[in-house]
Amino acid sequence: MSERYPPLSADRIPGALVFCLLALFSLGTARGQNYQHFSFLLDEIDRDARWQFGPFRISSFFQIRDIGYDSNIYQMSQDMDPVSDYTAIFSLPTKVYLNYRDKLVFSLAATPELAFYASQKKERAFNYSLLPELRVRLFHRLILGGSYEYDKSRRRPTSEFDVRALEKSNGYQGSLFLETARLTAIGFSASVRDFRYEDIYAPDEESYLSRSLNRQERRGSLEFYYLMYSDTVFFLNGGYAEYDFQHPFSYFRNSYSFQLYSGLRFPLLGRIRGALTLGYKSLVPREKRMGGFSGLVGDTSFNLRLSRFVFRVLYRRDCYFSFWQDNLFFVEGLWGAGVSFYPASFLRLDYDHRSGRSDYPGLLSITIADGAVEKLERRDQNRYHTVSLVCRIIRDVGVGLTGNFWQRKSNYYQVARDRFFVGAFLTYEF
Repeated sequence: MSERYPPLSADRIPGALVFCLLALFSLGTARGQNYQHFSFLLDEIDRDARWQFGPFRISSFFQIRDIGYDSNIYQMSQDMDPVSDYTAIFSLPTKVYLNYRDKLVFSLAATPELAFYASQKKERAFNYSLLPELRVRLFHRLILGGSYEYDKSRRRPTSEFDVRALEKSNGYQGSLFLETARLTAIGFSASVRDFRYEDIYAPDEESYLSRSLNRQERRGSLEFYYLMYSDTVFFLNGGYAEYDFQHPFSYFRNSYSFQLYSGLRFPLLGRIRGALTLGYKSLVPREKRMGGFSGLVGDTSFNLRLSRFVFRVLYRRDCYFSFWQDNLFFVEGLWGAGVSFYPASFLRLDYDHRSGRSDYPGLLSITIADGAVEKLERRDQNRYHTVSLVCRIIRDVGVGLTGNFWQRKSNYYQVARDRFFVGAFLTYEF
């Protein structure tokens, strides 16, 4: 492959930087079907990193979203007097690349984010993530990779969270892949990642997340990628993971899992975009008294553009650790569809509908009006409706107005919720 731009001479790479980069080799968040062929990485640098500073190539853009009115920022039930507020989120995703002779690529992805709340000042937060990654091509075909990831965000990690919580995670990943001239890749990746949570103290809610969810995850996977045509990639991924919880209160959650995924990953540019992923997962608790999970999982989201229309399909299903003491996990399925219509070259109309269900396998203990304790298997139904109007500013940059309504129904009456949001956003995908 030809060199993409003038090569960087070795004496221009600081020795300290080389040392730090090489230290990443032996370190090991498994990214599943997200492995990127080395030649595709070089194409990404050419396509997206349009700024250059010395030997560095830079990709960066400014994001604005969720700027508007939220009717229920804590997702409280109506009998608890929901708190409303005006919100805005500003972020600046940035990626810096250093390419040495198309054989060594170091990248640093950073996403600083400011979450603003007009009246609920305690919800204001500065979130950020850092991901330095090194990939080296050896003997033309062998790709050695290593990365470190750190993330600090105040958010809702899963749909179970009604209140935002501070989540800190950090971890290492290492990988070794063999690539062929036909852009096929086969290899192994391993990772270790720690998760830490703050305890929540919000209106009418106290959750000791640190002792329920603080854990370490260790993963390993075998992965195969095959370029079918154009930039469409078929992948197959089989892996094993261990979950060790840090607080004695949650030792019963210690478990391991096996998973196998397969699917198609479509190109970033083209009539069809996104990925179709389906697989099987088995979660096995180490305490035999706890029930596990075995079944279909998936993460499918793709768009199809036909003339003035864009059609969207979404399907997700997986099991997630629960902070409820009566449950190790809950199973959530989410499916949806949407359509965009371009009545003019500068105008787009969007509608999306999503529907989901969350099932808790363990019996939940609740206290009813007369003080008696009742046992039930919690079942939640979630529905989302979103409408948007987007106007093009220049090229693929547009500004949009949006309205979103969310409702949760449940056989456990205390968690029934609804909220609506009206606001604006900035998009780079018109």
